[in-house]
Amino acid sequence: MKESKVQDYLCENFNTFHKKITNIEEYNNEIKMQKKEIFDCMSSIKISDLVKLILVDKVSYSTRNIEHYKLIDSEFPLLNTGSKSGKQPSVDILAYNKESLNLALIELKISKGTEREAITELSAYNLGLQNRFQGLSNLQVIWIPISTEWRVTPRSAIEYSMLWNNIQALPLHLDFTVKDEKIQNLKLKIINPIKDVKEEDYRNLFSYECFDTFEYFTRSEVKNKDGFINYITTIFNRQNINGFVIFHNTYRGVPYPHGFTLCIYNPYKGHLHRKMLKEALQQYKELQFDDVIKMGGFVNTDYYDIDFKTDELRFYELTEADLDEGSLKMDAYWEKDFLSVGDFIDPGDDANIGYVIHNLMKAIDSSKENKRAFGTPHFETLFKGFEAKQISSVSYLGIYHDLMTKKIQIEHKRKIHLKDFFSCLTSFVYLKDTFSSFN
Repeated sequence: MKESKVQDYLCENFNTFHKKITNIEEYNNEIKMQKKEIFDCMSSIKISDLVKLILVDKVSYSTRNIEHYKLIDSEFPLLNTGSKSGKQPSVDILAYNKESLNLALIELKISKGTEREAITELSAYNLGLQNRFQGLSNLQVIWIPISTEWRVTPRSAIEYSMLWNNIQALPLHLDFTVKDEKIQNLKLKIINPIKDVKEEDYRNLFSYECFDTFEYFTRSEVKNKDGFINYITTIFNRQNINGFVIFHNTYRGVPYPHGFTLCIYNPYKGHLHRKMLKEALQQYKELQFDDVIKMGGFVNTDYYDIDFKTDELRFYELTEADLDEGSLKMDAYWEKDFLSVGDFIDPGDDANIGYVIHNLMKAIDSSKENKRAFGTPHFETLFKGFEAKQISSVSYLGIYHDLMTKKIQIEHKRKIHLKDFFSCLTSFVYLKDTFSSFN
């Protein structure tokens, strides 16, 4: 059966699109049970618990008012290639919700092995839609990828889009029969995005090894501290920087007493951590998960690294030149003959930090120059050395706002504590304890 035939069938019967999703009640009951298991569990909170709650909320949001979607058109062009000949890239189906006025981008794949293309194409069409209606938020657009297959790669892609790009999505599995060249018994089922979520894939998010640090201090105090905090947090979020900002109390008796520390999640370090942790779990099967975590050293590229092109782990193979009577020489060095992920973890001119410095100088010095000092200390050493009395507040960036929000909610549900939500969210002590619990 050609994909176009299925597309035509869905369009012709779009008024009953929601009725073809046969497991809405079953899915809602399933996620209720999964959330209850997380909230009722008496063991330690896992990072994967936080990720699951984020993903479930996004899919649940996408099912709201599902019965009110109406067809706008099929093969709706959202990208203009500039070519006068040939077909312009078009989303399979564009629909809108009569109640919320949300738009739905629907992409259909029924050929074997093409389901991953749906996510790529939806991403492109989403940009086309936002280019046309500039300022359109992610909450106003729902992605609905429909496929007859949902293997690991596309599941991971939709999971990534929801988690890191804040996309609202409703992934659907398609099943139908054909009789006399006519489609019959077409059914859609919601894909549960949290079934493949594993703790080892996300432990890097709170690893001391996966953060870069930037400190910025000024000689004179910024008069409006609330405005300063708001400005700092906003410019970081605008650039999709993930991490958190630690705002300091005034340090008396030092040349530059006023400032903050920016802690940025490094995605290259995170990738190394994830790969090497999985390798370590395979090697040390007799150990408990947390015991393997405590071993650390997952981002040490002196003896292992990842080939950037192939994404394969590579290990330092000792040669005779590296050894002295069977022992490793002090000056032995792994000369890598490949471009590695490790080559990207410590740039000489970091784009994030450069952007921060440039914009802060323009803002802070807008009316009068304010002398400054900055540096890039080692994250773990600095972070562990901070005392609560030194810190005024913490602000979270990107995914960390969602993760910390879910963690507090779980703790309240489990009655671990009943501390004020917003007090926890701005508390450095709470953040420090969180890192300690995951390392």
